[in-house]
Amino acid sequence: WDNIYRTKDPQYEASQLGVFLKLFQEGHIYRSLKPVLWSPSSRTALAESEVEYPEGHFSRSVYVKFPISQFSQGLNSNKALKDLNNVSLLIWTTTPWTLPANKAVVVHPEIEYSIITVTHKDDSSQQPEHYLLATDRISAITEKLKEHEVKVIPGAVFKGSDVVGTKYTQPVNNTSCEVFAADHVTADSGTGLVHTAPGHGLDDYHVGIKHNLEVISLVNGEGKFIDEAGPQFAGKSVLTDGNSAVVDFITQNHLLLLEEKYEHKYPYDWRTKKPVIMRATKQWFISLKQIINDAFKAIEPVVTFPPSGKTRLQSFMKGREDWCISRQRVWGVPIPVFYHNQTNEPLVTVSSIKHLQSLFAQHGSDCWWNLPTKELLAPEYQHESEAYTKGSDTFDVWFDSGVSWNSVLAARNISFPADLYIEGSDQHRGWFQSSLMTSVALAKVAPYKVLVTHGFTLDDKGKKMSKSLGNVIDPSTIISTYGVDVLRTWVASSDYTSDLVVGKQVLEKTQEMLRKLRNTIRFLASNLNDFNFELDSISFEFMTDVDRYMLNVLNSLCIRISSDFESFKFSSVLRDLNFFASSELSSFYLDAMKDRLYADSLQSPKRRSCQTALSHILFSLLLSLTPIAPFTSEELFSHVPKTCLPSSSASTVDSPFKAGWIKPTRAWEQALQDVAYIDKLRKIRIETNKGLESLREKKCIGSPLDAIIEFYIPRINEDLKDLMRRTNKSDGESVVEEIFGVSEVRVRDYEQWREEEGESKNVAEVVFEIGGVWCKAKVRKSDKNKCPRCWKYVCLEENELCGRCKKALPQGR
Repeated sequence: WDNIYRTKDPQYEASQLGVFLKLFQEGHIYRSLKPVLWSPSSRTALAESEVEYPEGHFSRSVYVKFPISQFSQGLNSNKALKDLNNVSLLIWTTTPWTLPANKAVVVHPEIEYSIITVTHKDDSSQQPEHYLLATDRISAITEKLKEHEVKVIPGAVFKGSDVVGTKYTQPVNNTSCEVFAADHVTADSGTGLVHTAPGHGLDDYHVGIKHNLEVISLVNGEGKFIDEAGPQFAGKSVLTDGNSAVVDFITQNHLLLLEEKYEHKYPYDWRTKKPVIMRATKQWFISLKQIINDAFKAIEPVVTFPPSGKTRLQSFMKGREDWCISRQRVWGVPIPVFYHNQTNEPLVTVSSIKHLQSLFAQHGSDCWWNLPTKELLAPEYQHESEAYTKGSDTFDVWFDSGVSWNSVLAARNISFPADLYIEGSDQHRGWFQSSLMTSVALAKVAPYKVLVTHGFTLDDKGKKMSKSLGNVIDPSTIISTYGVDVLRTWVASSDYTSDLVVGKQVLEKTQEMLRKLRNTIRFLASNLNDFNFELDSISFEFMTDVDRYMLNVLNSLCIRISSDFESFKFSSVLRDLNFFASSELSSFYLDAMKDRLYADSLQSPKRRSCQTALSHILFSLLLSLTPIAPFTSEELFSHVPKTCLPSSSASTVDSPFKAGWIKPTRAWEQALQDVAYIDKLRKIRIETNKGLESLREKKCIGSPLDAIIEFYIPRINEDLKDLMRRTNKSDGESVVEEIFGVSEVRVRDYEQWREEEGESKNVAEVVFEIGGVWCKAKVRKSDKNKCPRCWKYVCLEENELCGRCKKALPQGR
């Protein structure tokens, strides 16, 4: 944290100007009068990434008549139109306020169009009216005009290309306009004819440029009509009373066929939560036409988590031609451009930018507002400083952050591309994309190797937490109650790629999960207080079968955890750790090993074998938990005797972060074939545990050591009998009794079952299937005496120590 970067740092801002200059020199940056998303509430242009589309927006949608003043040559040649008067183009729009700026109507050249006759069913005095629209839209229009009779004029059918060239009277200012062809027109909605105002839509703008139409905006920065719109509209807001005034105007002039409320997705300013408009203004743009194809290629080798992130990013890139990088705000990094007072031509030169870079590096970008123009101009222009005015536009914030690959990595000689970019899912339209475009334009590669996308935290009502909504839960509140590791563990245990709801119940569950993992590690450490790994550990080949089996299980866990960390699947890491601690350790291994740990002599090879396994397990669990719950791991590490750990480096460091990382061991993996039989025994153990539990419920036994198990196996299945008599390769002692946790295991022929006495209170019968063979077992209270030291029922005399315990105790005790 001693050398963090901020986009407001003077050096960062100076570097940002350098990126602007390079983009300008390579022809990617230009200034133009062009429609952009404009926020009347913020009084600035916006990028697509700065708008949102809330549910429940309704617009006033209108079907408007555009009276035809002159048929095109294609329509004139159609005999069905001979002597046909009173024909109008029928257009549909959800933004009536744009009608005063109409300059054209466009059709699709390949769509079929027809002319219909509309008459009022109940008012014969009204003259029939004729409308030209897409043939495929006639049925939908007919359904809406329920009080009218709609008929298609026979033979009045033609392609859109025949309509091109038709002249009509503009409905607001009565000027003559023309119909053109455009490929963006569809017959999926509306009428198949699109009203075109080049100053209020990108498709409209392209049509205007192609056909040399005037690009005008009759709306000011406040979203109000200017005087040129006409006295009936001037000063009125296009989003409220100005829109209504236009609808009233076309109604009074008998140009409105139909009006209805229309619910649809509509852009809102993400900061003010107010609607935005499309408005032509002079702005600075980065042209993406020469960049976008290279950007698609550059993103291919990038690894994304989740994988769908790449598709999402690409979907937002498709169709982009320009990126508006200028904003009209009173805050932000200024665009370093001066304008000539007479010609309004921008001054952007290498010397002018480099001079400003040095000033920004020294004083920060505030010097743009604080210093006089003369000092801001490069020396060769200072003598004519009165001829220039510094611009008031600021950079889009996504440009600020989007050049971080250059201003941070390159400036600090950090390897490029970055190993990882991580941000929320909204950044596919923002930082991820702006970084990609600037990097591809100048460095010809993506600025990142890996992208990780996370969702958002929702409040208890399922709403996204946002400063603007005031529903943010301060993380410090959670930390003060549960601790920072619980908060981190909750994040890691969740599917962070989706939106998450946080609340008391889920945090308490997380706290309990972390507590169990902590207690497991504490238990492991408490059984290693007399163990020095260098002096006491047992070589893997001489360890007991159960210990070698557990190290094989641990090896598989380490492989999965390392893979999951590399894939940012933190929830899988915790799920595996939790399962290992509860199912592999608590429910099986530690339960089976307690007898060895507590009753064998201190230097017993079997006890040391178990401690060797516990040492490896402890170290692996501790390291695996460290990235997720660092404070918990640090605390545990500080209390663990370092000499008990299997890593020699661990004894010389003061933090688990310095102790290395979990490493799979090939020898453990190769031992699987020798110890795989334990999986079969564990499956049988599940069934015999049911018998033990039954005896406990009957209060026949207290501990499993009070019991013995008699297995009845068919004579022909000698392999299964051998399994039940399995002994360790290292010492020849029984494996089965240890795994089942009872004092004795006996193996009998299945046929002897009939010779046994019937079921009694002190016996529980178990039936199980293993390898396709059905077997039986009886779990009964032992008929021998309890050893007062190890509590196993293996003694012939009461209060007599078993042979093992006699050897374990010093002479004379």
